[in-house]
Amino acid sequence: MLVDPAGHWWESVSRTRTEAQQRNLTWARFKKEVMGKYFPQALRDQKETEFLQLKQGKMTLVDYERKFEQLSRYAAHLVNTEQKKARRFELGLRPEIGGIITSHEFTTYSQVLQRAQAIANQLELDQTTQESNEFSGKRKWNGANEGKGNGQNKRASFKRRLESNKLNSVLTPCPKCNKAHRGECLYGKNVCYRCGKQGHIATNCQEPPPKRDNDQSKKGPARVFALTQQEATEN
Repeated sequence: MLVDPAGHWWESVSRTRTEAQQRNLTWARFKKEVMGKYFPQALRDQKETEFLQLKQGKMTLVDYERKFEQLSRYAAHLVNTEQKKARRFELGLRPEIGGIITSHEFTTYSQVLQRAQAIANQLELDQTTQESNEFSGKRKWNGANEGKGNGQNKRASFKRRLESNKLNSVLTPCPKCNKAHRGECLYGKNVCYRCGKQGHIATNCQEPPPKRDNDQSKKGPARVFALTQQEATEN
């Protein structure tokens, strides 16, 4: 009847009995000894407590039902009628499902299970629809911003190209040093490129930077205009 380790254990137990005890061994006694060996009372109490604390939580309804049926065997006295089993199953359901079922007062376990599955399907459908609507609205909002952002980037890029072209049109490369600069080219004269003096280079130059030609040109017309205005006043 028993095989492998269980068979070896039962043979060892049987050798300790007398012939009379072996003949008087009943099925109930046999089950009690096997249960005591492989399913002691401490483990049965633990499984019963686990059944009493069972909640659906994040489990799907199918997984919760499977766990409920598995653990209910260890607390048969709590689910020995249809009404008891139905109420115990309701207690572990998520509030959004159990709250609806409790108001209907079903009397059988199958009725509770069918109604719970219908509610779970509807909640899942509603959640899927809501997520789809949120995703659709987010894409529309991003699309509008993408067009706006692209337009701004294009305008900024066009502006930079205009400024670059304008600068290139003002400063042309020097034929001597092949660099764009203003004023006389000092390449090859062994002088400081900053102040024009010998004995050091621009990196070590202590002289104040010379005024640019464009600064002089800006001040020139203003002075001429002032003189011309004064002369006009005197005249």
